[in-house]
Amino acid sequence: IAIIVATAARRERAQPLWRALDSIRRQQGVRAVPIVVANGPARDPEIVSTLAADRSIRLLSLDKGDYPRALRVGRACVDTEWFSQLDDDDLLLPDALFTRWTAGVADPQCDAVISNGWSCHGDDNTLRLSPSRLQEIRDDPLRALRAGNWLSSCAGLFRAASITEEVFADMPKYLEWTYLACYLSLRCRLRFVDAPSYICHAGSVASLSGSDAYLIGQASAIAAI
Repeated sequence: IAIIVATAARRERAQPLWRALDSIRRQQGVRAVPIVVANGPARDPEIVSTLAADRSIRLLSLDKGDYPRALRVGRACVDTEWFSQLDDDDLLLPDALFTRWTAGVADPQCDAVISNGWSCHGDDNTLRLSPSRLQEIRDDPLRALRAGNWLSSCAGLFRAASITEEVFADMPKYLEWTYLACYLSLRCRLRFVDAPSYICHAGSVASLSGSDAYLIGQASAIAAI
């Protein structure tokens, strides 16, 4: 299973990045292949050099920082039946991909498997989707988006034949995963797994979601959605 890791490769994010990659290496029951896209002019040469020396990683590099484009470039390199995505400050639990893959192959018509996970705010870990919320999403994924985005960036396993590179071509900058959740709700057969399979960290150092550009950019992203 290919795992796209789009990262600015900034020096201050080095430790979370190594931790994220280690969580990919620790996956049980599947062979996980990291596709790392070092994204933008702030990438640290030492980090890029270390990534390039690791033969278990497929490394790509973009001069201009553009998260949707980084995802699209990473997706273009996927040559496996299934793929996933992991931000450089998040973690996959050891059986995350096997749990999702098992759910996906059990249904030949399934296009994507979405799992539950933990949201981490400092020392506070909370389950991202409560049982009642998860049932609302299963009943009507599109309507459930009105209450908030249910697709965390590290929550999905996608069938490559269904979620093609073109899906990412129209993805807006900012609110990328709300956009993808909307697309999946309209076009795809989904399965939802309640077992937590990831840890998503909020408020990380140099997080784009805390920037003024992110707040301002949401207007055009909502229009695209």
